[in-house]
Amino acid sequence: MDSRPQPSATILQDICTHLLVGLQAVIDGPAKTVAMSDAWLNARGILQTLPLSSDEFQLALHRLNKVQRYSAANEPGAARFELRMLCDALKASR
Repeated sequence: MDSRPQPSATILQDICTHLLVGLQAVIDGPAKTVAMSDAWLNARGILQTLPLSSDEFQLALHRLNKVQRYSAANEPGAARFELRMLCDALKASR
């Protein structure tokens, strides 16, 4: 059992919202800058702050990588789908 104090639901919601808003901004931006964007590193860092199990974290990271790949390939519809799946997974983990 993890003895670290758990953040409040409001803090988790704020973190998740920040993550998703940032990713959406990257998806909506120019495709050429997506692969090199600092937003992807920030998103990974934010994911690491969430109290996710190893499986939840790996799934979220997998979805995040798929969002990045689809965005870089100029497939915004597929990227948005993966983003919605990531969002749903994060909401379910709260």
